[in-house]
Amino acid sequence: MVMTKLLKLLLICVMLFIFSAPCVTEEPINDEQQGEFSELINQLSSNELKTREESQNKLLAFGEKLITEYQNQKGDRSQSQIKLFAEALSNACRSEDAEIKNRANQIRKYFYFLTYHKIVFSSNRDGKYQIYIMNADGSDTRKLTNDQSHSVTPKCDPNGKKIAFRSSMGNFYIMDIDGKNKEQLAEYKNASIDNFIWSPDGTKFAFTLKQDGVWHLYVMDADGKNKKQLTKHTDKAFIETFSWSPEGTKVVFDCEIDYATNAQMHREIYIIDVNGKNLKKLTETRADSPGPVWSPDGKKIVFFSDREGKYNIYVMNADGSDQKRLSENNAENDLPCWSPDGKKIAFVSVLSDNANIYVMDADGNNQQSLTKNDLNNWEPSWSPDGKQIIFVSGLSMPHKIYILDTNKKNLKRLTIDEADNNWPAWCPSSAFDISFLFKDE
Repeated sequence: MVMTKLLKLLLICVMLFIFSAPCVTEEPINDEQQGEFSELINQLSSNELKTREESQNKLLAFGEKLITEYQNQKGDRSQSQIKLFAEALSNACRSEDAEIKNRANQIRKYFYFLTYHKIVFSSNRDGKYQIYIMNADGSDTRKLTNDQSHSVTPKCDPNGKKIAFRSSMGNFYIMDIDGKNKEQLAEYKNASIDNFIWSPDGTKFAFTLKQDGVWHLYVMDADGKNKKQLTKHTDKAFIETFSWSPEGTKVVFDCEIDYATNAQMHREIYIIDVNGKNLKKLTETRADSPGPVWSPDGKKIVFFSDREGKYNIYVMNADGSDQKRLSENNAENDLPCWSPDGKKIAFVSVLSDNANIYVMDADGNNQQSLTKNDLNNWEPSWSPDGKQIIFVSGLSMPHKIYILDTNKKNLKRLTIDEADNNWPAWCPSSAFDISFLFKDE
């Protein structure tokens, strides 16, 4: 007990020293906030379990507030506060008092979890497909859902705070990145959400709804409100892929109007405003042209087309003009994806009987294969910093998730179990600029 009291006193002294240190701005740390934070650290070693848990929860809320403030304002003051917060936790983690050390470590691990890029995916390792999340190196895998039905196709919002996913029952859900606060946004008894994507600012969804053999394109707010149908085809229409414009005002999509009567797919590419107006057809080839994806600068749209006999990658201006073929090899019908800076395009190409991941410059030059094996590799996705690509590999189930540096180095298998692991997607850090503050020393 004497040792605990001495450690409490030491922690308070450390806190007073930290908060009295010069900040990177002239604005001082709020005195009331300083005192409250010192007391919360002190309470981590309380004899009362309830007091320790309340202190931990308040510290979590305190840190989240600081990170949100920094993310929104990018101010030096916020960064200095977060640094003090991290330093205080580091001191507490080095404490010889087990309670203080354990609680502080839990808090720091949580923020370490928040401040690094993650990969979310679906796996049937526990019987049904459920949503999981892991670090970019495959460590610290966490199960986020435990639903009665299969949960698939998870996708993080652009801010790295929310995950949306579909269930095998046709329902649509959203939850926090740690699996908490799950909400059902949509439920359909005679229809199902087939695909969905977040808007660039994370405030809306675009999604396709399949009902009676017809696919329609919708948008709605991220809280499930203000649902609006964009397409109004009366025939057996099929819509597979779509992409938001970077400013979030338009959606480009592929559509096969007479899907039910065609023996061969003839998808054309369209563009429409998110209010349902100004529908425009961008391709007119009577070929199959799926997979349109907007470039990060909004000037180009990349897509597949078999207009010359085999699927290859093409690019056009956002208004449909100047359509050019980019790829030299037979490209598989899998979404091409732009690098975050818009300078490169990753895609899947089929040579012999296998599919491999390729990368080329945005103008089609310097095409090179990132993977060379006898398996099928698909679903390439760039990391938020553009330095790595994750992808799925396997000739048949079970599928595995891999990561590879874009310089073709450091290939690593991320899922080591023998279950089927699929639909990987990046979750950007909610505060990646300050992640170094929470690293272990």
